Amino acid sequence: MRTSYLGNDDGGAYALTLGLLFVISFVLIGASVYLEKSLDAARKEQQAVFAQLESANTSIVTHYESD
Repeated sequence: MRTSYLGNDDGGAYALTLGLLFVISFVLIGASVYLEKSLDAARKEQQAVFAQLESANTSIVTHYESD
């Protein structure tokens, strides 16, 4: 007779382990998708800020070159 580490003989521990592995994998996949979306949003915001800085820098240089 084979017993599992939880002491039952019906394979419940294996089902529990598989279930936990599936839950953990879905949580990790969800977290990676969320982080990827937030990273894309941060990149877009960074590009917008750089575009504003470049525009401001260009206008400052143009202003001082015209004097």
